[in-house]
Amino acid sequence: MSSRANVIMVIVLFLLFGIFTGVTGYYLGYNKLVPRFALVPASQQPATQTPVRVGGAQATPPATTATPSATPIPTPQVDPKTTVDTFMKNFIAAAPPKNDKTASQTVKNLLSQNEQQTLQSKNASSVSSGIAKMVNVVSVPDSYTVGNTTMQDSTAIVPTTWSFLNGGVKKVFYLVDENNVWKIDAIQDQ
Repeated sequence: MSSRANVIMVIVLFLLFGIFTGVTGYYLGYNKLVPRFALVPASQQPATQTPVRVGGAQATPPATTATPSATPIPTPQVDPKTTVDTFMKNFIAAAPPKNDKTASQTVKNLLSQNEQQTLQSKNASSVSSGIAKMVNVVSVPDSYTVGNTTMQDSTAIVPTTWSFLNGGVKKVFYLVDENNVWKIDAIQDQ
């Protein structure tokens, strides 16, 4: 074979390989070549998902669809149960001996404006000790469970069980929707 025939054979093989692997931008779909990548007008492109940072955790909101004439109803990006779970994880990390300052700030950020003011009035030496006073515990639980959420309008109730070496307690989290974000407005013993 001549070198020209070798070159043509390599090109043909590359094209065949590309068709089957998608390198060329096409794939075989039901006995026809189907474009793998196509230019789509902006009006027909799907909505993109923007990562949202809530309470130190990275979350991606679900894609929503709406008709052009409909007015979208804003809903919080993270559900109340996730907010409570994030609070608990960071509450435990903020307590001694870890004393994680980022976790402490995350806990504070998960509180409603009303609870943040209450926290400031506790005259605590640190955010974590102020939250411990607010939650009415002297130590963090060894483990916890988060129950099912009860929601009504812009409020939610989330029960939790905190387990300690010497027993357990039940605490109820009351959440409010503040600016489209679930915030903890109160934590009470059950």
